[in-house]
Amino acid sequence: MLGKLFKHDMIATSRYFIPMFLAFVVLSIINKITFEIGIISNMGNQFMEISAIILMSLYILCMIAIYILVYVFITMHFYQTMSGERGYLTHTLPVKTITIINSKLLCAIVWQLVGCVMVFASLFLLAAGHTSGVEFKIFMNNMRDIYAEISGSFTTFCVIMLVTVLIGFISSPLMFYASIALGHLFKKQKLVGSIVSFIAIYVIMQICSAVLLVATGYWNMAKHVNGLYSASHTYNTTMLNSLLMATVFTVIFYIITNWVFSRKLNLE
Repeated sequence: MLGKLFKHDMIATSRYFIPMFLAFVVLSIINKITFEIGIISNMGNQFMEISAIILMSLYILCMIAIYILVYVFITMHFYQTMSGERGYLTHTLPVKTITIINSKLLCAIVWQLVGCVMVFASLFLLAAGHTSGVEFKIFMNNMRDIYAEISGSFTTFCVIMLVTVLIGFISSPLMFYASIALGHLFKKQKLVGSIVSFIAIYVIMQICSAVLLVATGYWNMAKHVNGLYSASHTYNTTMLNSLLMATVFTVIFYIITNWVFSRKLNLE
């Protein structure tokens, strides 16, 4: 049943995401063409210079917009189908609430991945023809040396960052889901309750993050203050603790979302 729900959610959300991604593809191609023409003409044409600047600005704004709109569409779909007008139809399905949540979470993860792939592919297209394999290898070696110096091991850094990104793909949608679930507890003004809940959750997370940074000695490392531990040890400890905290919050968000829509459902 999860597969059927996931397919339905993907189809339902694709009407938001596909036009957005297609528009980004078109803009990326136009920006690449303008960029190449500008290089060929050595930017001697004022019209081309202005056009290149405008398109590059739109391109950057579009990348930022994609990051924002992905979460806007994910949140909007969840609110409409779980707490909004279509909530009644969703909750009358002969499936467990946790299955419905899992379906929407998987859908959110997929669209986040697609968004990241689109942005990186677009950047690769823009750089294509202007970066040789040797230059790229030198760049990667420099990055490896920098992060190896920071974390003590480039492999350790990559593993921690990969796990952090994966947890982020799960935690970010669940943060919005938990906010909507808490807002659902408000008998009236559920949307306002969801916004207030999101702000409260965000503030709590920021406080916990600040406490964590102080407790792990990250500020001392940032100020280059010598301590009992090396900078790499402090960095790794901070990252691992941050990852642990993100995982804990993710589990809490998941439990809140499932508990509210399983035990406190009210669509009146």
